[in-house]
Amino acid sequence: KPGTYYHEGSAAYPKLINGECADPLKQACNDRPDAKTAYLEGPISCGDKGWYCRIFEEDGWPAESLPRDVNFGECNKAESFEDAGYDQ
Repeated sequence: KPGTYYHEGSAAYPKLINGECADPLKQACNDRPDAKTAYLEGPISCGDKGWYCRIFEEDGWPAESLPRDVNFGECNKAESFEDAGYDQ
């Protein structure tokens, strides 16, 4: 729907620490309309040390396109090395 975020109405929610955004997301929380948008849209600030995100499937949640579009390869699984679709 035009003018809305893709996550509006979803069950996603941020995991806040004592009601506050985590340090790497504090600026995003100040700049965005709410914590959920900040956590999903960023930006994440890690003091120029880089960051990464790993998204896993969870029982009870629709996987959508996740199984075909993982953003990481796990080094403890043979599939990570044998499947050209995994990030290596």
